[in-house]
Amino acid sequence: MSAQGAVKLGRRWESPDGLTMPSNELALIEGEEASAVTMSTQIPPGYYNPEFDSHKFKELMLHIAHECKVDPHLGMIKICQIIFYCDFNHYWLHGTSITGTTYVKAPRGPLPHRHDNAAIGALVREDRAKLIHQENGRVAYHRLVPHPRQPRPVLADVFSEDAIDIIQQVIEHTRNMTTSEIATKSHRHPGWVLVEPWEVIPYELSAAVLDESEL
Repeated sequence: MSAQGAVKLGRRWESPDGLTMPSNELALIEGEEASAVTMSTQIPPGYYNPEFDSHKFKELMLHIAHECKVDPHLGMIKICQIIFYCDFNHYWLHGTSITGTTYVKAPRGPLPHRHDNAAIGALVREDRAKLIHQENGRVAYHRLVPHPRQPRPVLADVFSEDAIDIIQQVIEHTRNMTTSEIATKSHRHPGWVLVEPWEVIPYELSAAVLDESEL
């Protein structure tokens, strides 16, 4: 894929609203090399290029936070990978993404390009959720906590029946997974295997079949 239009990783998690995510959670800094990494954010010509729906992405993020509020492993990386599976499974079955998000190959699995930070900022401003630092054993992460007195998203007002079915199936399938387990699972996804680090993962790879030598 072309590297034209690549952006510095240091800009990856900046929000236009001034909310900056901690580097140990979403920037996925491994060692000190992150500042030198660039990401190719250009979707190759001829590939599916959906329009991003910020409202759907935000509501899905909040719905997952509600559904999995007792999950001790639900950090932001796990939320974003659940959304990845929702989008790619929906494309595989129905030919469209649910949220229209663009994903890149990050070290711990596919992650959305830029959209997650803006969604968190919007939920915080709307007083529908807050972001807290939490520890689970020796693992520290940041958790999206829904406001207890605010109503949950009404999925039928935002998503199609097909999308709701896939969303709930993915949530149930990943409910008991740790962040490491869902990351390991994502490392076997064709979209993660077949692109270079920090490149966009085309939706068409949701239907790719891998040889054992590629895993």
